[in-house]
Parts: sequence; C-alpha cells; structure tokens
Amino acid sequence: MLCGIIILVAWLPYLAYDSAIHPEITALPGLRLGLTVTGAITVILALIPAIRHRYALIILIFLGAYLEIATGVITGMTMGDPVYIGGFLFILMLIPLVPFPRIVSWSLMICAVGAFFLTGTLRGMVFTTTSQRYSLNDVLTTAVVGSIFIYITDKIRYKNWSSAVKVQTQNTSIENANRNIINSITYTKRIQESFLPSCTRLKSFFNDFMVLWQPRDIVGGDIYYVASSGGKTYLCLFDCTGHGVPGAFLTTVTLGILERILIERPGIDPASALARLNSSLQYRLHEEVQAGKSS
Repeated sequence: MLCGIIILVAWLPYLAYDSAIHPEITALPGLRLGLTVTGAITVILALIPAIRHRYALIILIFLGAYLEIATGVITGMTMGDPVYIGGFLFILMLIPLVPFPRIVSWSLMICAVGAFFLTGTLRGMVFTTTSQRYSLNDVLTTAVVGSIFIYITDKIRYKNWSSAVKVQTQNTSIENANRNIINSITYTKRIQESFLPSCTRLKSFFNDFMVLWQPRDIVGGDIYYVASSGGKTYLCLFDCTGHGVPGAFLTTVTLGILERILIERPGIDPASALARLNSSLQYRLHEEVQAGKSS
C-alpha cells in the first residue's frame, strides 16, 4: 500500500513541468494521471484484507508494470529528452530493489526499455549527436547493470529464503519433539499421581491434614505415602535422588519395594522397614545397572 500512496502523489507536481517543457505532447499529462490512478487503485485494493493477503504480489507487479512501461513511453515520446532520461534511469534501477521473481523483473526491464525505444522510434528519435549517444549509452548501461543486479539480488533472496525455510523446518521439528516429550511427561504425571493416596484415603487415617505436592518439572522425586499394616499406620515422605522423570522413576520403584515389605512383614517397625528398603533398593538398582552394561 505504501508504494501505491507514493505513486499516487509523486507524479502530480510534474504535470506543470510537462506542459511547460513539451506543450506539443498532449498525451503526457494523461500518462502522468494514469500513474496516479494506478496508485489509487493499488491503495484501494490494499485496503481490502482478502485481496491484500492473497494477491499482494500480483497487485505489486501490476503497479510496477505500469510504472516502468509508462515511464518508458513518456521518455520515448520526448524523444529521449535528457530532462526525462534521468527519471527514466531512476525508475529502471528500482526494479532490482523490488522482491519480484527474477523472470518478472527481467520482463519489466525489457518492456520498459522496449517501450522507450518503440515510442521514441515512432516519434522520430535518433542518436546522431554526442549528447543523444550519451543518453543512449546511459539507458543501455542501466538496463544491463540493472539486469545483473536482478540476478544477484534474486540469488541472495533465494539463499535467504532457503535458509529461512530450513530454520523454520528445524524449529517445527524441535517444537513437535518438545510437544511429544511434554505430552509423555504429562502422562507420566498422571501415572505418578495414581500412586498418591487420595483425600478419601487420607481422611480414613487423619482427622485434619493438608497436602501440598508441587513437582518442579511436572513430575519429580518427592512423593508421600500412607498405609496400614499389622495394626500400625505408616506415613512416609520420600525425597528420591533426581528431578523430573528419573526422580519419578525412583519413586515408583521405592513405593513398590515398600508395599512389598509391609505385606511380607506386617507391623514392622519403621527403622527395620527403612533398612530393608535401603538394601532392597540398592540391590534392585545394582541389577538394573548391570543389565544396562550387559546390553
């Protein structure tokens, strides 16, 4: 839309100069106003979200095509007047700056230069004087250099685009992997929570209690447990080594061993239970470490 606003107002001051320099060419004001009308149409279309989002590049190509061809025609109608040649060269060098596809940019360059030579030839333009040949050299040099710049900028833009696509693909893969990990850990939390005594179970042992369980990493190595065995009530608070999934894994192993101890030795005193838990846990972990080494 910004390009349309600039073109909408940029050419209006030149109407008076056209009439003063070439009053015999009555079509010049019409071509100038055509640029303004084209800019206005572009601005109106850009204000419509559905069109702006889907056809932004097409609108920009339409705007650029009229700008380039109309400027070439205007300069040709003046038969290469040096006053107009400078503006024409400036407009030609705008093409490499716009992110058009390479083939579109080259087509605009060819059409603009072709419109200049065709219109100028029909008007009787010749390049016999030194000044005229100088202007001709400027136009041809600008067209060649501009075409080279189109190729270079297109390569740079493609490389940047390719790098951006690669980074976006990697980011998407990382996001998907992270999402899968979070989902797995969240499901692990549900499993760990299933081992915790419910409020109903706690009420069967205590008249007044409060529970605050907030793992740092969704799951963790801190857990509580309550059970009855041999006429005794056991309240256990565990702080297993590690955070996150490793800590959660140790809590499940620890709870499994403790429940087996309370079943096999009803009413066992806490000190003996902890001693048996310690030895059993060391033996269990040692077996898993050895199994990991052998595999």
